[in-house]
Amino acid sequence: DYGRFAQAARARALPGELAGLPRPWIGYVGAINDKIDLPLLEQVAQRWPQVTLVLVGPERVHEPGNLAAAERLHARPNVRFVGQVGVERVPEFVAACDVGLLPYRLNDWTRNIHPLKLYEYLACGLPVVSTDIPAVQEQADVVQIAADATQFVSAIAVALSQAEEFAAERQARAAANTWRQRVEQISELVERTRSS
Repeated sequence: DYGRFAQAARARALPGELAGLPRPWIGYVGAINDKIDLPLLEQVAQRWPQVTLVLVGPERVHEPGNLAAAERLHARPNVRFVGQVGVERVPEFVAACDVGLLPYRLNDWTRNIHPLKLYEYLACGLPVVSTDIPAVQEQADVVQIAADATQFVSAIAVALSQAEEFAAERQARAAANTWRQRVEQISELVERTRSS
């Protein structure tokens, strides 16, 4: 829903749950489960102690390494777990962030996902840092893609430096990837196939 996220970016309302936290805010908004690389987020929190790592979404972690990392993240002063919020508030939290993260583990599960949150981040004009999952490759010119943890942590610096610079371009990319745009592309392909 490009319009809702773009509107939230214009409004820039600050969620009360984040009031008083040091900026910049580096965020992940979505389900916190075993597709997320929590040890990677732990490295982000350690290497960037001056920022607030904001994690918004329900926690459903079962894998032992991720569970241990989640416990350590909860104990860090620069990490804020907000928990699940209503779908109507998701744009508010995304727009409040300075950088959007896609910290996915690299496995069969993530090789086959195409996260909508990529386009939600872009619709708010956010710079995005992602692990190297196939779904982000087509947006490589507007997303910082990291092959490993060291690159991911370093890419945050690049993203922060480009926060405002390419915001309009990122929003334009999101606007070109709405459900309506996808349906029109599919319809065009069907029509071409029928007429050939």
